[in-house]
Amino acid sequence: MNFHTKAVLNYIHEEAKYYQYLLGVIIYSTGEDSKYPENFKNDLGELQKLLENRLDENLERIFRLLGLRYVPDEILSLYKSLQSGKKDLRNNALEYLENILETPLKKILIPIIESSMLENISEEWVERRVLDVPNLKDCLIKLNESRDVEIAALSQKTLKAFPKK
Repeated sequence: MNFHTKAVLNYIHEEAKYYQYLLGVIIYSTGEDSKYPENFKNDLGELQKLLENRLDENLERIFRLLGLRYVPDEILSLYKSLQSGKKDLRNNALEYLENILETPLKKILIPIIESSMLENISEEWVERRVLDVPNLKDCLIKLNESRDVEIAALSQKTLKAFPKK
């Protein structure tokens, strides 16, 4: 089957951007406990739990799209390796991906994939890896427009509770 390469690349970019919004809420919702009022922290915590599950689904969609651009069996194998509990296997898969991806995709996807391999992620790590993660409010606004009804509803609820300065 032939796929319109530019369309596939656009979908990959959209999914990567969406991943960054999901990740942004998760990152900014941890470690900021004293900064926010209780009702906002509760809404944010509920949203964070949902988004942690959705990150995996989003990453799988990215790899399925990559399978339309590259050899599908290789991409599926790489995805399974990255999901493995074996550090060596994950590192080898990441290195292989770095070698096959075109430079524009590599710049966007490698930091995302690296983030998926970490136990904990921090704002400092995001800044070092030059991941384009907007601030918390912007992430919530974008997720409020999500096609995922659950995410949109919880984002809207959390935005309503967002602390006014």
